[in-house]
Amino acid sequence: MTPTEQQVILWTICGLISILIAMFGWIGKGTISKLDKIATSVNNIEKDLGVLATDHNNLKENHDELKKKVIDLENYVYERK
Repeated sequence: MTPTEQQVILWTICGLISILIAMFGWIGKGTISKLDKIATSVNNIEKDLGVLATDHNNLKENHDELKKKVIDLENYVYERK
């Protein structure tokens, strides 16, 4: 094999390796972009769940207060009879 043929083969291999590296980089960039969007969505879901948990606790406290008021009213009505 002549030195010119060896050089052509070497440049071809280097070109193919460069193309493969570029493809892996492109795929990696897309994957990281999707993972970033997933992380943002999960963060938004966590915030929404935190708000819902707070609302639930507030409603539970209101329910307990209303229940106590109803019991007090029932006791008042039955005591008057």
